[in-house]
Amino acid sequence: MKKWNKKATSIIEVLIILLIVTMWILWAFNLFSNGQKLSVNMENKIQAINIAREAIEAVTNIRNTNWFLFSSDNSSCWNSLNYNQNCIWDNHADSTFYISSGSYIVYSSGSKWFLEKKTVSWDYKDSSYRTNFKVNKTASWFFTQSWWIDFKPLFTRELEISYSWVWANTFSGSQMIVKSKVFWSDSSSKKPHKVILSTILTPWRD
Repeated sequence: MKKWNKKATSIIEVLIILLIVTMWILWAFNLFSNGQKLSVNMENKIQAINIAREAIEAVTNIRNTNWFLFSSDNSSCWNSLNYNQNCIWDNHADSTFYISSGSYIVYSSGSKWFLEKKTVSWDYKDSSYRTNFKVNKTASWFFTQSWWIDFKPLFTRELEISYSWVWANTFSGSQMIVKSKVFWSDSSSKKPHKVILSTILTPWRD
């Protein structure tokens, strides 16, 4: 009887040890998995900030290039859309010449930045939104929103432009408010992540 009790005790001890080891392995695996997710999220967040910042810098560059190209009429042409020279002396009369309020993608062609207006359909969770505002990687691993590159996108970038005050139009205010909104999803969360950067551009030289 004592011998049986000894064996039973040994089996119970072994089971307890196995349970402790299993729990430790699961804890270590969970810690490693969470560490990997955190690392992925941090890497993607850094990329998202750079993607958002690039759009802010691009619109600033567009404003500055307009100043250079149309120095004879900066007040009319500072927010010319894609360097439309018809802005000269137009004084914001024709809306098609200017960057109006709305949502855009931004891309480079040659040595210049360009804007393309896009329709906003719902938000990042909607597939049409992800298609309209997707950010792709080129073969050289640069980010782009140009339509002809079709690598698997991870990020979207919406450039939201508005004006702080307006007259009769939505593009003639004294201050252009620029918001660069980047969304993405990864294994670190079931919900999409976002980064939003903003700036204010004016018709005057800063």
